[in-house]
Order: sequence, then structure tokens, then C-alpha cells
Amino acid sequence: MHIMVSNSGYWKTGDGWVTDINLATRFTDCSVPISNDSSWINTANEAVIFIEKRSARELQDLLDRVEINFHEEKIAEDALLAVFRAKFDNGYEADIKVCSGENNCFIDPILFDEEGRQACLIDAEFDLLGVYEFEAEGVIYKVELKEREE
Repeated sequence: MHIMVSNSGYWKTGDGWVTDINLATRFTDCSVPISNDSSWINTANEAVIFIEKRSARELQDLLDRVEINFHEEKIAEDALLAVFRAKFDNGYEADIKVCSGENNCFIDPILFDEEGRQACLIDAEFDLLGVYEFEAEGVIYKVELKEREE
């Protein structure tokens, strides 16, 4: 199945752009013409997750800091601050987790198989927005985190 995506969200026939992927219209044929700011994703191994601009900027600010006094910031040390989850058609799931460490914050991207076992772990990241690529059993899974246009 395919879903049409733009910076405004996911396409839903009759309603236009929506922010919830569960409301998106799924297409078996992606030959329908699209505008320049839109693209098709194959839900078998591609996902787009939209993050509100304010949240994305707050998380990126934490990720950009070399050292954080978690007590002053009222943030728990060694904690999960945010998780962005992508689900694929075959039951695989990717978690893009923003975590606090001992002195700073980082992103922990993990792909799980249909049984919930870790299928792929990629190195810690520090840029929240962008494309995360995982490989498991010869298949490349892509998750893009995008700031949603208001």
C-alpha cells in the first residue's frame, strides 16, 4: 500500500491533508499525479512521522547541548524523553527515542521485528529531523521525521 505525504501531512480523499496516518487514504496504485511538494511512501518499508514545530525545536535544543544539568532543567537522568514510532505493513516497528544520558541527550533508533525482538540498531544520533535507515533481512526500512508545517 502507498500513502501520499506532503509537509502538511497525509492525504485523505475528500478531506485533504490530515495529521494522523490512521486517517490517510491507502492506494494500491501510486501512478496518481502529485504536486511538487508531495511524495509517495510505500508503507511496507517507509514511514513519515510528523512532529509539531515547538516540540521538535525543544528536543533539538536539548540534543545540541554538550552538557546538561538535568537537576536544574528538571529532567530525569537516563530517561526516555520522547518516542516516535513507525509501524510497517509486515509488523515491524521502528522506535526513534530521545533519551537523557549521564551528561547530555541523544537519539536511540531501533527497529523491532514482528515478534518485538530487536532487528536492527543504528548508532546514536543527535539530529532529530531527517531520515533513519535500518536494514533487516535484506530489506531497508526508512523512517523520516519531519517538522509539520502549520
